[in-house]
Amino acid sequence: MINSKLTNLIVSTASVLVVTLVGITSILFQNKSEDRIAETYEVKVKIMEVFQLLRSMESRQRGYLLTDDETYLGKANISQDSIKSILLSLKTLIGDNPTQQQNLQILSEYSDTKVKEILKVVRLNRDDKREDALEIVNTDVGERVMDQINRITNTMIAEEDKLLLQRHSKSNRLQLISLMLLSLGIIGAALSIYALYKQVAPLIDELSSTNADLQKSIEEKEREIDLRKRLEIRNKQLISRLTSKNAELNHFAYIASHDLQEPLRTVNNFIEVFQEDYGDKLGDEAHQYFDFILGATHRMKGLIEGLLNYSRLGKSRGAEMLDLNEILNVTKENLTAAISAKNAEVVVGNLPSLSCMKTETTQLFQNLINNAIKYTAPGVVPKITVSAAEREGEWEFCVADNGIGIPDIQKEKIFNMFSRLHGEGEFQGQGIGLAFCKKIVELHGGRIWVESEPGQGSRFYFTISKKIKDETEIEQNIAH
Repeated sequence: MINSKLTNLIVSTASVLVVTLVGITSILFQNKSEDRIAETYEVKVKIMEVFQLLRSMESRQRGYLLTDDETYLGKANISQDSIKSILLSLKTLIGDNPTQQQNLQILSEYSDTKVKEILKVVRLNRDDKREDALEIVNTDVGERVMDQINRITNTMIAEEDKLLLQRHSKSNRLQLISLMLLSLGIIGAALSIYALYKQVAPLIDELSSTNADLQKSIEEKEREIDLRKRLEIRNKQLISRLTSKNAELNHFAYIASHDLQEPLRTVNNFIEVFQEDYGDKLGDEAHQYFDFILGATHRMKGLIEGLLNYSRLGKSRGAEMLDLNEILNVTKENLTAAISAKNAEVVVGNLPSLSCMKTETTQLFQNLINNAIKYTAPGVVPKITVSAAEREGEWEFCVADNGIGIPDIQKEKIFNMFSRLHGEGEFQGQGIGLAFCKKIVELHGGRIWVESEPGQGSRFYFTISKKIKDETEIEQNIAH
C-alpha cells in the first residue's frame, strides 16, 4: 500500500515539474521568436535604404552633369560609407540564411559597380572630360545596373516577407502553447495538492490516536498555513501596485513564488514528518523514493528562486556614482572562499567611476569572476584579469581567464536562462548566472558578448553607458 502511494506521489509531483518547466521554456522560445520577427523588419528596412541611397546618388550625379553645380552632389562620400555600413550590418543579420547571403553578395557587387560608375562620371566631369562622362551616362549602363539592383532588392524583400509570415505563424503557435501549458501547470498543481492530501490524510488519521506529538505538529502546520495565507494576501496587495512595464514577468513571478512553491513546501513538510515518525518502518527502496522526491523538489525550488531573483533585477532602481575599483574590492572579498580554494589570481586594472546600480553591478562582476574560477581544467590555477577601456558614449570592460573555453556554437546560448553546457556532475550551477549578467548590462544601456576558444580561455566583454544619470533612464531600460 505504501509503495502504491509513493508511486502516485512521485507521478503527481513529476507531472507538475514537467508541465511547469515546459511552460517556462515555451515563454522563452516565444520571446526569441518575437526577436526574429523584429529582425526581419530591420532587414527589410536596410535593404530599402541601400536602394534609396543608390538612387539618390544617381539623381545627384545627373543633376550635377546638367548644371555643373557641385551642390547637387551633396556628401557623396558619406552616402558611400552609409551603403557599406548598411551592407555590413545586413551580413550579420542574415548570417543564418544561405539564400539571402547569396542575394546580399549579388547586391554588394552591383552596389559597388554603381558607386564606382557614379564617382567615375563625377571625376571625369571635374577633369574637364565632360564628353567622356556623358558617354558613360548615355550608354544606359548605369540604368541597367540600377534595374539589376532593383530586381535583387525586390527578391530579398520577398524572401524576408516569406520569413515574416513563417515567424508570425510560429510566434502565434508558441503563444498559444505557453498559455495552455501555464494553465495546465496551475490546474496540475491544484490536483497534485488534492491528490497528496487524499493519500497522506488516511495515514495521519490512522496514527493520530497513538501519537500526540504528531497531532501537535499538525496544529502547528495549520497555523503556518494560515500565516502563509495572510502573507499571500499582503503580497497580492503589493503586486497589484506594480507598474504595467513588467506585468507579464511579475505575474509569472507571483505564480512561481506562491502557487508553484506551495505544493513543493507541502510535499517536503509531509515527507519530513512521515520520515521522522515512520522512517524506521520503511525499507531501503522507500527511502530511495523519498530521496528522489526531495531532490526533485529542491531542484525545482532552486529554479524558481533563480527566476524570482532574475525578475527582481533592477528593482533597486537607485543609480549612484560608484568607484568600480571599490566594487571590485568588495567582489573579491565576497569570493574569498572560492579564490582561496583554487589559489586563483585576480588582477584588476584601473577602473573608472560610473553612475550604476550598486547591488546589480557588484553581482555582475561577481558572477563573471566566479565563473572564471569555476570553469577551469583540473590542476590549472585560475588567472583572471579585469580591465576597462573608454569608448565613445560608454565604457567597455573585459573579464579574461585561462579556463576551459567555450565552443563557437554555444557563445550565444550561454546567455539564455537555464542554459548549461556541462552536466551537474562536472560543474555545479543552474545556468542562470550569465542570464543575470546580460540583464544587468542591458539595464545600464550596454551589451555583453564573449570571445573564446575551447582550451584557450575566455574573454567576456560588456559595456556600460555613460548616459545613465538617474532612475528615469534605468526605468526606460527596464521597460525595454
